[in-house]
Amino acid sequence: MYDIEKLNNKKVNELREIAEKLNISKADKLKKQELVYKILDEQALKPSSDNDKKETTNPQLEASNTIAKKPERATEPRKKPVHSKEIKIETTKEIRIEITKEIINVRIMNTILQELLLAKVF
Repeated sequence: MYDIEKLNNKKVNELREIAEKLNISKADKLKKQELVYKILDEQALKPSSDNDKKETTNPQLEASNTIAKKPERATEPRKKPVHSKEIKIETTKEIRIEITKEIINVRIMNTILQELLLAKVF
């Protein structure tokens, strides 16, 4: 069967040939758009098996025009998307914790050094 897109892409001469095969009267006097609608009307009235034999298509062209259907995936609960603000906040907290640990370590080292200097261990 022809659909409206395929028919609109055909030339008037091709549409007239299709109209003749479908026994549409006065096809040679109709304009392109009128031919398209007459062909569609005639197809609707006739069984589709007759029309399938008459249509010749290029499989590569047809394959490129069809949209590939995505395979269905198992239904899993969707994970909540992580926003960039949340990531920044967490990394900021982690950095603050690390800096705080470093500051504490430096203070401890300074205290130890001061005690060693006072004790004149060096």
